[in-house]
Amino acid sequence: MNYKHLIFLFIATCFFSCEKEETPNPEPEVEAAYESGLFVLNEGNFGSANASVSFIDEVNGVEESGIFSNINGYELGDTAQSIEMYEELAIIILNVSNKVEIVNRNTFESMGSITSNLQNPRYAEVLGDKIYITNWGDGMDPEDDFVAVFSLADFSFLESVSVAEGPEKLLAVDNKLYVAHKGGFSYSNIISVIDTGSNNVQAEIEVGDLPNSIALSGNDLWVLSAGKPSYADTETAGKLSKLNTT
Repeated sequence: MNYKHLIFLFIATCFFSCEKEETPNPEPEVEAAYESGLFVLNEGNFGSANASVSFIDEVNGVEESGIFSNINGYELGDTAQSIEMYEELAIIILNVSNKVEIVNRNTFESMGSITSNLQNPRYAEVLGDKIYITNWGDGMDPEDDFVAVFSLADFSFLESVSVAEGPEKLLAVDNKLYVAHKGGFSYSNIISVIDTGSNNVQAEIEVGDLPNSIALSGNDLWVLSAGKPSYADTETAGKLSKLNTT
């Protein structure tokens, strides 16, 4: 037996096998289903627990309804009040359910929920490592309104900050929170300023009646107020106010 020929054949076979073996290319990452498009928050009917979120894919012209329940297998809740986007999170406030659902904004998979230390929740804002949520409390009690503070890391409750009646939208600027007070079931005309270092109300600034929208441009905080409606004690006009945050 010619061992030299066998050794040569063995080496050639190994070389040929190694030469032909190719490392497969890694699978391309699949784009998250809801990474690009529009979210539409559907309030649903009061008391019916049929709130939902729809997604509109602008590129392909496709609309998908009920994405939360489709992905997570259970209904969102009762009366969707607002949705706040922060980095990879979407924070959904369910007013009548007294619940907050937190999902991955790209996949809409549930990251967790908050079901305690809320009463009539309205809007959310993230600042640093905390989530701040405005609450009306008992709508008939003007003294029990508050901003609830939760940990962004694990959604645990930290504390609550007592504020004037009817806190609505809020906006973080540096280390302060500016809160528009629409007035709950009554009427209000203030913006409260919360120092997030101490979580105390630092100031209350008078603007137009029923402030309902706030936006930041540079150092200027713009506040849009609706004014009192015709069925109020005295009807007032809408108003746009500019506050210098410095």
